[in-house]
Amino acid sequence: MSARCRIPVAVVALFALLAAAQAGACRLPPFALTYALERGGITVGEVVIRFRYEGEGRYSYRSDTRTTGLAALFAGQRIEQRSEGMWTAAGPRPVRHEQERERGGEVARHRLDLGPMPRYQGDAGQWLLAVPDAVYDPPGLLLALIRAERCGGLQGSYPMVTETGLLRRFRVERGVPVALEALGETWQTIPLAREEVNGPFRMTLYLAPEFEHLPLRIDWSDGEREYRLRLQDAEQG
Repeated sequence: MSARCRIPVAVVALFALLAAAQAGACRLPPFALTYALERGGITVGEVVIRFRYEGEGRYSYRSDTRTTGLAALFAGQRIEQRSEGMWTAAGPRPVRHEQERERGGEVARHRLDLGPMPRYQGDAGQWLLAVPDAVYDPPGLLLALIRAERCGGLQGSYPMVTETGLLRRFRVERGVPVALEALGETWQTIPLAREEVNGPFRMTLYLAPEFEHLPLRIDWSDGEREYRLRLQDAEQG
């Protein structure tokens, strides 16, 4: 039996549904992806990402990150991100982003409103944001890069506002294809590296064309720590 026959039934169903529903449409399929979070080659947590359409051109994105095992016992942490926006002919246009981070019994909350009057609101207060009209939040930039690789139109740089309201710009480059193991099969992936201009942050998405261009692996570094997400499971959104 070939490795391809061992792909989980949920993944096969996902492909069949999306091929019919998204044929000819330059937009992402709805998805639910589960990743193992690694640091230094050791699994320290789990990340679940969900993306779906809400009707009337709207989309929603949610990610839940939790430490597991010994990491949860000695340095427990939970991060929840929620993003909403409009899906346009040019791709995602975020309008609201919320993040809640819990660590050591303390909870920090951040909110971005990216409408006509962009605004940050958090535990420390609120203020207006000086950002471009077509700016991305962190989930929006992830979605925009996946869409650009699926549909064409990858740009050399993208503006992004962080969850704390800071404007950053990222250079984006396409790398040499890399073969990766995931879900019981070997896939050819296209690395997309985004690097912060005049900053330490770097992230590489390994997108698989035969897997709807969704990321099988995500590597990132903040200049001090390095992390990796490895795809463990995929479900219909």
